Amino acid sequence: MDRNFIVKHWYAFVYEQLENQTCDVKFLLQVLSEAQNTNQVILEVCCGGGRICIPIAQAGYRVVGFDIDEHMLLRCYGQMKNLSKISCYCADAVTSDWGMDYDVVVMDGNIMINIESEMNYAQAQEIFIFRA
Repeated sequence: MDRNFIVKHWYAFVYEQLENQTCDVKFLLQVLSEAQNTNQVILEVCCGGGRICIPIAQAGYRVVGFDIDEHMLLRCYGQMKNLSKISCYCADAVTSDWGMDYDVVVMDGNIMINIESEMNYAQAQEIFIFRA
C-alpha cells in the first residue's frame, strides 16, 4: 500500500481527534435558527471531515461543503450517508469557483490562517474574503 495514502488517512483521523470543539457549531446553529428559515443554503468552505457541516445538515439546513483534501472528505462522506440535505465535493478554495447560490458562507475554525496554497498568503486570504 502507498505510504503517502496511509499518512494522509492517518492525518485525517488524528485531525478529527484533535479538532473536536463544538462551541462554534452551537454558535452557528443559534445564529441560523434566529433567521427561522431552514430553507437557507449554506456553503462551508474547507469542510474537512464534516465537523461543522454535518451538524448543520442534521439540524435540517441544506449544506454544501468542499475541501481540497480528499482524505478528509472521505471521513465526511462516511458521516453524511443518511443525510439528504448535504453534498460535498473536492475542490481547491483558492482556484475554484465557489458559486453564488448560497445564503450563508461558513469559513470556520482557523481556515484563514491555514490556507494551503502556493500563492502569496495575503493574496490567498483576499481571495477567500472576496469569494465569501
